[in-house]
This record gives sequence, C-alpha cells and structure tokens, in this order.
Amino acid sequence: MDDVEIIYDHRWNKAELDGMRKVWQVLVGDYFQKFIQPESVVMDMGAGFCFFINSVRARRRIALDANSHLVDYVDQGVEAIVSGTCDLSMFADGELTHVFMSNFLEHLPDSSAVVDLLKSLRRKISNEGSILILQPNFRYTMHQYFDFIDHHVVLTDKSLVEALEIAGFSVQYLCPQFLPYTSKSKLPKSPLLVKLYLRLPFLWKLFGGQAFVVARPKSGTA
Repeated sequence: MDDVEIIYDHRWNKAELDGMRKVWQVLVGDYFQKFIQPESVVMDMGAGFCFFINSVRARRRIALDANSHLVDYVDQGVEAIVSGTCDLSMFADGELTHVFMSNFLEHLPDSSAVVDLLKSLRRKISNEGSILILQPNFRYTMHQYFDFIDHHVVLTDKSLVEALEIAGFSVQYLCPQFLPYTSKSKLPKSPLLVKLYLRLPFLWKLFGGQAFVVARPKSGTA
C-alpha cells in the first residue's frame, strides 16, 4: 500500500489531476452514465483519485482502492473502502448492480488473478447488473504498455473478452479502441475537446489505445 501512495504521488502533479478531474466529468456525463442506472449500486474498483465514482449518478456509490488516502479523494456521499487485496467478502452476493474498473487489471500479478477476480465479481453483481471495464489494449499500446512500473498483466481486447466469458459474463458491448492510452499523452485534454472526441468515433480508431467493454452476468453461473 505504501508503494501505491508513492507511485500516485510520483506520477501526477496537482495541475494534471485538476485537468483529469474535469475530463472525467465529461467522460462520465456524456458517455459512461448511459450504462449506469441512477437507482443502482455502483462500485469503482481501483478507484484511484475517484474521478469516475465522484461524477457518476447512482443511489449508492462505493470506491475501493489500496491507497490509504482514498478517504481524501471521495466526495460526500461516496463510501470509501481501503483494501490492498481483491477480497470482496464485505459485499453480499448480488449486492452490486454495476462494477466499474479503469486501468486496473493490468496491475494484478498474473492472468490467473484476473480470472479469479472476475469470477468473484460475477457473484457480487446482480443478474440484472453489469461490469464496465476501461482497459489498456496491448494490441495498440505494445510499445508503451510497460512504461509504467506497476503494469504486470498483458491484456488485449480479445483476451479480456475470453477472461470475462470464462468468469461467467456475456459481453454486451466491445470497443477495442476508445480512449487514448494514457492521460500523459500530448493530446489536448480540455473538456470541450473531449466532448468533441466522444461524438466523433472515427477519431477513436486514430487515437484510441484503451478498450472499453460492458458485460452482463450469464444466467445460472453465479
């Protein structure tokens, strides 16, 4: 957990975080919210600076992260759970409606850990719910993928889909190239340009380095 805090502090400065917060408000409001029901229970796994969970509208919002400073990042009304493991025993089976993960799975130790986590999440997500994953796609980022010291697992859009299906999910939506690979890119990040980018999907194939997947639990697999 100390390593997580050190990495966070080293990787971004305050100006970058302020810019990312504004960008995520647009990403959630103009795009991700359409996959989230306002009356649902949403958990952001690996919530980081809580840009997603603070912006999304839901009846109950939960942020889970290994960083002990998580409590400083959540807005009022968001539950903060600090955990350095993938233990989900604090949730009842079917308690969660939606689980969101952004740039999380590549930090796990190996591919078996990815499948094991997805299987655990399958039990915690209701049959009417979904898992939403925004994930660096090695197919389009192979030359930069390991520029971050805490990246371990290689995932493409196809291997991510395979892992989800093995874990008991059915993919409802897949975009192999959605957002640029990293917030460190030199592409402009103003909210207005982000709005424009979201409305012009042909740009995604030019600049997108992250896949976005929405999957629902298969019936009878919990």
